[in-house]
Amino acid sequence: MYYLCDLHSKQPGRNVRYDNFMRSYQVTFCGYTVFPDRDNFVSRFSFRDENSIELSDALGIIFVELTKLSEVIKKPVSDMTGEEAWASFFAYASDPDYRDLISKLITERKEIKMAEEMLHTISKDEIERARFRSRHMFQMDLQDGLLTARGEGLAEGLAIGRAEGRTAVAKSMLNEGIPTEMIIKVTGLTHREVEQIRSQT
Repeated sequence: MYYLCDLHSKQPGRNVRYDNFMRSYQVTFCGYTVFPDRDNFVSRFSFRDENSIELSDALGIIFVELTKLSEVIKKPVSDMTGEEAWASFFAYASDPDYRDLISKLITERKEIKMAEEMLHTISKDEIERARFRSRHMFQMDLQDGLLTARGEGLAEGLAIGRAEGRTAVAKSMLNEGIPTEMIIKVTGLTHREVEQIRSQT
């Protein structure tokens, strides 16, 4: 709910009425079962009152349970809905036992083929993978720096956010055993700074 509200509230709001904001949805792909009593792999939620009257249709939360696809993947790919095809791709793209299924999905759906190519590019390039994984972490740290800027001046706050973001990325990369040279290239930190972070982890 935090990320959904954060996403919705970050829309350009100057001279725009709140009821004219675009709809926002938080979609969570789960590799575990969240709702054992529900058969459907997609569960949709909205904000409602105690009488089930919807507060607004502008916000929605969607859970996609990738553990509930055993019946879906028995269907011919041509009969799958868009939701079923995408969920199957997310669930089995990296599983060698389902290579035939993924191959059929890629052949029949060009949007999934594009996603597979991007996934392949990211997974084969260590530097790009580290950047991709840490981008959100960096943005959150930068935002914390902006909040800090209220008390310390904008330039100092931005500097704090950027520095904390680079440190967090470096820690993450060190934990994964990525070589120091790659960490320096991705973060812009010096060799000494990386080694100092290594000694603290």
